[in-house]
Amino acid sequence: MITFIGGALIAGAISGGLLGVIAWSAFASTAEARVAERVVVAIQAGTGDRLARGDVAGSSAGAAGLPPSAVRLATGDTLVLRNDDGRAHRVGAYTIAPGAILELAVTAADSGTFQCSFNAAGRFSLDVVPPLQPATVILPAILIGLPVGGVAGLVGWIARAIGEPDVPMAE
Repeated sequence: MITFIGGALIAGAISGGLLGVIAWSAFASTAEARVAERVVVAIQAGTGDRLARGDVAGSSAGAAGLPPSAVRLATGDTLVLRNDDGRAHRVGAYTIAPGAILELAVTAADSGTFQCSFNAAGRFSLDVVPPLQPATVILPAILIGLPVGGVAGLVGWIARAIGEPDVPMAE
């Protein structure tokens, strides 16, 4: 029995390791290909006039031509706010003149909600998350693989014991 349970734990370690290797290979292929992104938020022509008239249908999702009220980026990405409107617009401490572009390389410290003038909410939330790291993929895979392998081994041991009534359950 002890030998079989030990085998189940070894099987769990192997399955956890295999799951970790699979997770790593999936991570490595996307991590090497990921470069910092440029996320463009366009303030379309007529936005200021629409907001002044109260024409804000769909603005919470960024639909109907109004910019979104929230954006999620990874550290190192660049947020590009492009003002195609005929009016100047504000976001936080920045004023974006008509036809101007504001580019910000974001870090975790830039996360927050800022007052703005280009959407109905009057706020622009920036959620900056760290880029995916190997430990966030591999460690959970191993921590899940070990117990799953152990349980699979235990289920196999129970099935074997039920299938062979002559085998003693205890030593």
